[in-house]
Amino acid sequence: MQLTPLGQNVDRTMPSKRGAFYVVMAIFMTTLVLAGFWPTYFGVLLSGSEYDRHWIFHIHAVVFMGWMAALIGQTSLVARRRTKTHMKLGVGGFVWAVAVFVMGVVVSFVLMFQLFDDGAVTSWPSALWGASAPLVDITQFAILIALGWTHRKKLDFHKRYMALATVAILPAATARMGYLLGPWSLEVMFAVLAGLLIAYDFRVQSRIHIANLVGLLILLPRVLLNISYRFIG
Repeated sequence: MQLTPLGQNVDRTMPSKRGAFYVVMAIFMTTLVLAGFWPTYFGVLLSGSEYDRHWIFHIHAVVFMGWMAALIGQTSLVARRRTKTHMKLGVGGFVWAVAVFVMGVVVSFVLMFQLFDDGAVTSWPSALWGASAPLVDITQFAILIALGWTHRKKLDFHKRYMALATVAILPAATARMGYLLGPWSLEVMFAVLAGLLIAYDFRVQSRIHIANLVGLLILLPRVLLNISYRFIG
């Protein structure tokens, strides 16, 4: 227990209400990843069926889920006011973010070659277009991670940029949730996540935070790209 200047008792082991929001968001986003990849990856592995895609996707899954686990852990530390521990582990978190970026780029190029092997495309421009979505995702992730690192000493900016960086790499999962939400699953989940972040802002400060505004503008092109796929193919 610790006394505030007003003489109020504060239990530093109890999670803060504001910090709890980002823990819930981290858990929610992890659930989306599991739900999105369940039919094509996690469910396949757990059923004992043969996974016939490139082995690199297994490494990608480990790195990706490691990021989600780190996000839950780091937000939990902040929620419990263990900010110093959070900051000490933060360097490792950013190193892991680099691994997420590298694997995202690698998987994008593997996807391009698979499009050729499957006969889905016959030219490099077509292959690049086919792999443009994950390339955009990982580029937006990198931009938001860089913003998070730059603002690491400004908690209100930092936590929003880190949450938005994770939103940037969710489309691979949410786009696969058509079996639950229909053909517009990516757009629906983007609206839900954006809505939650904006609603939180209005609850705590009666306006959208500049970090969320900047981040959502950075992410919007990915949604427009997904819509364009429906018309261009």
